[in-house]
Parts: sequence; structure tokens; C-alpha cells
Amino acid sequence: GVVSNFLRKASTNHALLSVACQALEEYDYIIIDSQGARHTFQESLIYASDLLITPVTPRYLDMTELVSGLLPRLSQLLPIRDGFPTISGRDFPELNVLINMRRKNVTDQDQIENFLRTDFPEVVAKDYPRLNVNVLESVIYDRANFNKALGQGVPAATLDRTDTSISIKEMMHSLILELFPEIQDELDDGASTEKVQQQGGVNV
Repeated sequence: GVVSNFLRKASTNHALLSVACQALEEYDYIIIDSQGARHTFQESLIYASDLLITPVTPRYLDMTELVSGLLPRLSQLLPIRDGFPTISGRDFPELNVLINMRRKNVTDQDQIENFLRTDFPEVVAKDYPRLNVNVLESVIYDRANFNKALGQGVPAATLDRTDTSISIKEMMHSLILELFPEIQDELDDGASTEKVQQQGGVNV
């Protein structure tokens, strides 16, 4: 797109996006979807972020990309030593791994989720000790209504079913509070999840 093309051509690309985001003071949260972009645009997003979220479908191909692709790329962008800021002047962001499109009672997915929660942190500690990586407790389960909502251009929670063990709204509520626990007070005061999502810039 226009932004990614501009960043690729700018000599100060790694700092521009960070400065632009800081100038948007009217927003509490800014969420940018990299759509799997690599190189300059992805690097600019990383350097501009307070935290990173990578959705991982519990499949072997996705796990390979996480362990052999994303982690090495992030490690190459770390400051020269601990305690130093990145080239944008910010601290290097935490990587949050979100288990996405999870299907219940699927053996392969059960095994991969177990790996992510038990063995994966040890892999990170051994091979990438300077990266701050967190596997989120929240899980996004596979629901047909996600695709339906995308096609209709409406929030997925508006198409929620009542015959599921966990609703889309509950999944989003859990994820938002885990990522942004500071909004708990707003929810306790009676604000709806949808309202908080809209005001906070969280689009689901």
C-alpha cells in the first residue's frame, strides 16, 4: 500500500512510523495489521510498537514459521546489547503469541498447544534469551461466524451463537483484558465490551 511504499523509499523509515503513531494523541490504542509483510514495513512496525501479537494456528507449518522464521528475524532487530534502545529510540517490544483458529479435540492441535505452553518457552530461553516472548492464555477458537462477519463488515460478536461453550464476545473479552488489563475499570463501570473495543481502537 501507500504507507509501505513510502517507508521503503524513506531513508529514516524505521523512525517515521514511530513518530507518526506518537503524534496520534487522541487514540488510546493503535492496532496495525502487518498482514504478514516483511522487510522494511515489518521492521518499521516492530520499531514503532509497544507490543507485538502474532496469531498462530496450531499447525506444524505455522509452528515452523514461528520458530524458524519469526524468532530469528526478531533477534536480528534487537539492539546491540541489553539496556540499549532500538534505532527508533524505543524499547524492543514484547512478542505475544496468540493461539488462533483452535479446534477442540483435534489431536495435532492439542499437541501443538501443549508444546507452545510447555516446551516453547524453553526453546526461546535457550536460543533467543534476549527476546521477551509470552504465550497468551487467551485462545481464539475456530468459528464460522468470523468469516461471515468479515464478509458482512460487522463485528463478529454481533453474530454470536448461544449454543457454544465459549462465545466470540467472551473470547474477545478475555483477549482484550489480557493484553490491556488497564481497561478492566471501564468494564467494571458497566461499559460494554463492544464500546470499549471501539473506543480503545480494538477492531474485532
